[in-house]
Amino acid sequence: MCRILPLIFLVFISVPSCFGRSHSEVRQNCSSSILKQGRVQNVQYQQQSLVQGCVFERKIVILGAQGSGKSSLGNSFLGWTLNSLRPGPFFVGHGVEAGTLMSSYSSGAWLGKEGSPGVTVVDTPGFNSSFEDMEELVWLLADLEEVDLFVIVFKHGDRFSSELARSLKTIGRLLGSIWRNTVVVVSHWSFDAPSRLRRRNTRVNKNRYAEQLADTLKEKLEIDFEMPIYFVDSHHNNHDRVEKKNFESETDGLWKFLQNAWTWKSITKSDIDEAVRDIKRKFGELQQKCSVFVEEKVLFRDLQVENKAKIDAQNSLIEFMRRQIDHMKRSCL
Repeated sequence: MCRILPLIFLVFISVPSCFGRSHSEVRQNCSSSILKQGRVQNVQYQQQSLVQGCVFERKIVILGAQGSGKSSLGNSFLGWTLNSLRPGPFFVGHGVEAGTLMSSYSSGAWLGKEGSPGVTVVDTPGFNSSFEDMEELVWLLADLEEVDLFVIVFKHGDRFSSELARSLKTIGRLLGSIWRNTVVVVSHWSFDAPSRLRRRNTRVNKNRYAEQLADTLKEKLEIDFEMPIYFVDSHHNNHDRVEKKNFESETDGLWKFLQNAWTWKSITKSDIDEAVRDIKRKFGELQQKCSVFVEEKVLFRDLQVENKAKIDAQNSLIEFMRRQIDHMKRSCL
């Protein structure tokens, strides 16, 4: 049996021990009626409701770079806001340290609201993490079998780097065709008054930013359609009318997409094994290529130094010969 560690109001599952490829546990499914029963834990003075130890039919997986705001977004999907009195189910990192060190999930009511459908949210390590973390995620998803929505979190102000594109492509190779089930959430896009004024002064707006980001995704991921893009502020002030209205509008659009999207089904475990081996082989080849590149760089630098010394010596010889010629001219005259 997997070791289950209770934390705050949910159950975190340790991926390496519970989701290994030899693991065959059948996890209990959450029923819709369970949100109305006593197994739901309501937090006093807040709307959040979490269900322990089971998985809802609707599942959302959050992907993105380290520090992009994945855990905060996952918490907001389950009802946590800036005004919540207690920490959310997913640990939020600050500074240079990663908040999420392994994939984990939590189940509860969508946006934590009474009467909302139940969802299971999967939080994942950042793309800055190791390939082993990605492999753990793949086996977790194989255990969940189906996913309704993948969410790529992109931090406003960040550059869409080649490393991010490479990581997304790796995820695509490991999981198969997921992009039709994927949306992008732009994080750190606050709707408070100072942020709105700053964007207005710098002529940055949602539509233009979304168009540019959609074009970049099409180019980097080599897809022929535009991914939906939403601006969800997971740190919005629930008491501010404008911030609350924009949060509800963006999450409503995301939920509608989820309801209309085809469910992604995990590839077979034998296919996962093959995909993992292929990526590891290419990753190993890349490491070898990088090693050769470093060696060649050192050799090139040494050759540069040697050539410079030769050029300096030749220049000195030329200068000496010029002086000799000038001396001979004066002597002859």
